[in-house]
Amino acid sequence: MAEQADNHGHGDVAVDEQQPPNFQLFVWGVVLSVVFFGTALLFNSVFIRYSEKLIQERSLGGQDQELTSLRVLEEKRLSNVGYVDQAKGTVHIPITEGMKKVIEENKR
Repeated sequence: MAEQADNHGHGDVAVDEQQPPNFQLFVWGVVLSVVFFGTALLFNSVFIRYSEKLIQERSLGGQDQELTSLRVLEEKRLSNVGYVDQAKGTVHIPITEGMKKVIEENKR
């Protein structure tokens, strides 16, 4: 009767008392950490791209063809060298080049 009280009527149960190697646990921990943080970075990147696209669409509204062509012309003019008035000898240069020239002139 005492034997039955210790086993609670379930019989003998085999228990595997062998511990997994520490190196194996370490490798799994590293792998799972890389997967977790990699997934978090991926989702963050996707979220930022999507939110920037959404903000751009909302701020521009429906992009008009005229507005798009005007922006292309402005960008071209701001980033290239060319004449404003060739007869007068007036030219335009990129903003970065103009800023460098102003700095050079003020150093003298």
